[in-house]
Amino acid sequence: YQRSHKITANVVIPEQGAEGVIVAEGGGSGGYTLYVQGGKAHYEYNFFGKAIYRVSSADKLPKGDVEIIFEYEQKPFKRFIDTTGGPAKLLVNGKEAGSGLVENAVVGRFSATETLDIGMDLGACVSRAYHDQAPFAFTGLIKEVVIDLK
Repeated sequence: YQRSHKITANVVIPEQGAEGVIVAEGGGSGGYTLYVQGGKAHYEYNFFGKAIYRVSSADKLPKGDVEIIFEYEQKPFKRFIDTTGGPAKLLVNGKEAGSGLVENAVVGRFSATETLDIGMDLGACVSRAYHDQAPFAFTGLIKEVVIDLK
């Protein structure tokens, strides 16, 4: 989890728009989620409920084929001692759409009882932003999700 990584999601946003989770790992006690809400892309990192870090696209997603990329760069840290995070950004169709900082990253894992979900957030929701709409299934089409660990 304290590793630089990139999540690439190739989706189709229909004319009426789309909402829902593209990928989520973990749950309400900690995890991350990449989702669409209010027409915008959002990445949220739940640091064990102690801190929530969110990066959102400034503009609404276009219709049709859309590539959403989340990139995270881990800052140097002392293994198993500190929770140093790093900068993050969202790109939509190759252009930077939003940026922020994940100040703290987990040193091990989020939970042994939660799963990696594609297209919805099963179990306990990572984000309170869509808790009342659980499992917040994606209403567009997900063609592919690729997670590249550095």
